[in-house]
Amino acid sequence: MSKSEYAKEPLLYIHQPDLNQPKATMQHHFMGNRNRSAHSKNEIKDSLIPRKTRSGKQIKEFTNKEVQNQENHEDNKKKKQFKAMSINEKIDYFLDRSEYAPPINCLVITDQKKYRGIILDTTKEEVKFRPSNRKNSIKITYDVIKDIQLVGF
Repeated sequence: MSKSEYAKEPLLYIHQPDLNQPKATMQHHFMGNRNRSAHSKNEIKDSLIPRKTRSGKQIKEFTNKEVQNQENHEDNKKKKQFKAMSINEKIDYFLDRSEYAPPINCLVITDQKKYRGIILDTTKEEVKFRPSNRKNSIKITYDVIKDIQLVGF
């Protein structure tokens, strides 16, 4: 057989010392509380119980019913369908989104025309709106708006 069929020795050989791997004792077993999530919920409710301050005055008392009512009220706001919202609520829905979320296109239906674009800002009488086919924004009064529909991104 010829020499080309076998692997050749490296042209540059760097001597590597033979070091032993360090042996560290590792933990093999773990025991934890499974009821930790239940305790954290109770701790939150307990934190709402009034405590006396150094001046001796009590902080406003919260009962369990008030806490549950607040939670239910927040859930009702989130669960309301977009179609069931009023025009003011729909405008607030578009404006109250996170700054990290992309803006949502909507369809603003007026007496004369339909506008597709993004709601930018609002005042007491007008809505600042940027149509998707223009760079400049326009102002639409509340009186002219008949409906607002979701279009998507």
